[in-house]
Amino acid sequence: MKKGLLIPFLFFVFTGFLMAGENVWSSGNSGKSVFDQVGEQGEVRKQGLVKNKEWFSSKLPSQLVNASGKRVDTVSALKGKTVALYFSASWCGPCRGFTPHLVKFYNAAAAQYGIEVVLISFDRSEKNMYGYMNDAGMPWLAVPFEDGARRKLSRELKVNGIPRLVVFAPDGRIISPNARSEVSRMGVKAAARWTGRTAKETATAAAAEIAVANRSGNSSDNAGQGREWFSSKLPSQLVNASGKRVDTASALKGKMVAFYFSASWCGPCRGFTPKLVSFYKRIARKHKLEIVLVSSDKSAGKMAEYMKKDRMPWLAVPYNEGRFRQSLQQEFRVRGIPHLTILDPTGKIISPNGRWDVAIHGDKAIDAWKSPNYKPATYQDYKSQENSTRKKSRFKRRR
Repeated sequence: MKKGLLIPFLFFVFTGFLMAGENVWSSGNSGKSVFDQVGEQGEVRKQGLVKNKEWFSSKLPSQLVNASGKRVDTVSALKGKTVALYFSASWCGPCRGFTPHLVKFYNAAAAQYGIEVVLISFDRSEKNMYGYMNDAGMPWLAVPFEDGARRKLSRELKVNGIPRLVVFAPDGRIISPNARSEVSRMGVKAAARWTGRTAKETATAAAAEIAVANRSGNSSDNAGQGREWFSSKLPSQLVNASGKRVDTASALKGKMVAFYFSASWCGPCRGFTPKLVSFYKRIARKHKLEIVLVSSDKSAGKMAEYMKKDRMPWLAVPYNEGRFRQSLQQEFRVRGIPHLTILDPTGKIISPNGRWDVAIHGDKAIDAWKSPNYKPATYQDYKSQENSTRKKSRFKRRR
């Protein structure tokens, strides 16, 4: 090709490429891309996709579902949260590759930063959707398969390919139109960017909220009313690993109680449970602590098998007492598992999630929970300790 024709040719090719790329984001007759509607900082313009907090109530169904099919009130689940809508499907290879990263991100960041993920399934059947949620260990909620909101959201957000992760601020503003790369590249730091605050700031705010609720008696219907808390919020009997029934009041009276939200299909749960079993065996009797399992397993058989296999020495809410299990999950705002909520003998919340206390402090966690100056440990504290331990280990090997 002659030199005089080379530059015009390259310009033509480059221009065509840009036009093709723009069309990927366009749909319908509007010809406007997502980026026409969403500014660089995620500000919604006049043609915006959302209208503040009305987004959740007008665009999502009144109830969402978890991996076991339980219904959860949408407003209660999403109120005040940064919400990421996850468009995905079991048949999608890139989705199966990204989902484990998102599960890891969620377990680390959800409680610390106030984030909720909602699955918008592209699967071909409800059975496939639930199979995908359970096989991947998804700890988040989903739009029910039969609900038309799935297709409406896909059209509204111009989802032309999956996996896709659209992140909204609590008031409904779009923060990121496709956050998949941010999660893959930045990990938990992406949560800090979306929320504009650190994990410690979020944890401190949550602790302050719980303290106010405890003082006013609003952390639960009967919090601060002693044993009435257990008798009104738990069934009259609990079960042990062998299936034997135990009177609830006799088992919990005068004790510090830790509600352990867990499931056999959850990878992080399987990693944490052995540590919690060791912790319990060493300190439970001496410090009058009782743990109560609140299972998220798919069946009574799976729950029983999980308790026996991991040799759980504590009690559990019977699987057939579904309304109690669901009520406890909502009461303690459980958005991811494993989750460990600590209460004192009067029903007052000591720690919204003592998982990191046990992971970091071991047996000393019980002393921290009893201290008047107690401050809940965070995932960031855990990672800092882990990194410090690795550095010390490398230094010793060098010597």
